[in-house]
Amino acid sequence: ITTRLSETDFVTGLMGVIHETGHARYEQGRPRDTIDQPAGSARSIGIHESQSLFFEMQIGRSEEFVKGFLAPRMRDAKLVPNDIEWSDDTLLSLYRRVRPGAIRVDADELTYPLHVILRYEIERMVFKGELAVADIPTVWARKMKEYVGLELDGASAEGALQDVHWSVGYVGFFPTYTFGAMTAAQQMRALRSELGDAAVDAAIGRGDFQVLTGWVKERVWAKGSTLTGRELSISATGAPLSTEAYRAHLTARYLPEA
Repeated sequence: ITTRLSETDFVTGLMGVIHETGHARYEQGRPRDTIDQPAGSARSIGIHESQSLFFEMQIGRSEEFVKGFLAPRMRDAKLVPNDIEWSDDTLLSLYRRVRPGAIRVDADELTYPLHVILRYEIERMVFKGELAVADIPTVWARKMKEYVGLELDGASAEGALQDVHWSVGYVGFFPTYTFGAMTAAQQMRALRSELGDAAVDAAIGRGDFQVLTGWVKERVWAKGSTLTGRELSISATGAPLSTEAYRAHLTARYLPEA
């Protein structure tokens, strides 16, 4: 896999590896007998993103993973001091920190969809003839202020030039990230409904990830492209994709008292 690391931010590097591992495991789990045929290919980019975000957001930023699995290993490896300032609760807060930022790939789980919406709206305006390409930086800066609360130069490396997608022709790609997040949340809800919260939490805490990967392998990876996206969602989770599970996930994680 290809990932990115930071010498000053361990969280970014680790979550990047976990994210890309989700993509890799999806590829490894595709049906062997049709892997070189259309029926054995990955269902869609959105489904691919759902697997990376299932690993990163649903597992990797869960309380059970951070406190039960990750924290002890970070201390054993002397990646963090073994003192009160680096308690399990502090580490969990670090991995779930919410703060506005200019860079999409560094955005937290809550503000990330705003970066996607911004790009999608600009794409639609361009292709509907409502916005000239030369004016993208101006609209970018305005929407970043409106959605994320940041004032910046839309023509800078922190603005419209930060992504490779448009320059290589990946128009319409950005929404797949949010589709993936929605799908991952719905899959985790279905998995928990089937196996039980206690069993899932215990498996994550002790690092028995086969319990979770076995479930998605059977219901998602092994299906290849034999089902449509809608059919795959119904087959795996019992319902078409909706925002309900995603909204419930974000509310439970970031507004537990709501």
